[in-house]
Amino acid sequence: MSNSRLIDALTELGADTEGALRRFMNNEAFYERFLLKFMDDKTFDAIAPALEAGDAEGGFMAAHTLKGIAGNLGFTALYEAVCVLVEFLRAGDLDGARAAYAPAEAAYRAVTALLAGGGN
Repeated sequence: MSNSRLIDALTELGADTEGALRRFMNNEAFYERFLLKFMDDKTFDAIAPALEAGDAEGGFMAAHTLKGIAGNLGFTALYEAVCVLVEFLRAGDLDGARAAYAPAEAAYRAVTALLAGGGN
């Protein structure tokens, strides 16, 4: 499949790298560039403060953006966890969103730890 350790490691983590690669025109270097740019994205960092402030709309905006990014990059576990969070926030259910935050955070941390290690 792929000669890239990073892409292989993401696949082992359960990421849909095949689907993501199709979205990136099967260009591994292009895909990897966006994977590494994910480390600089601050969208996830906006969710917890919004939840703490009781800002369902702000949390929704950040979570919905993260959902799109995760889906496009093939981060399946993160995408699925954030989908749950988004639906609670869409409904204005802050208690449900706070409960859904922990799985989303765990999935986010798994992806960022892998990316920080470069697939090693």
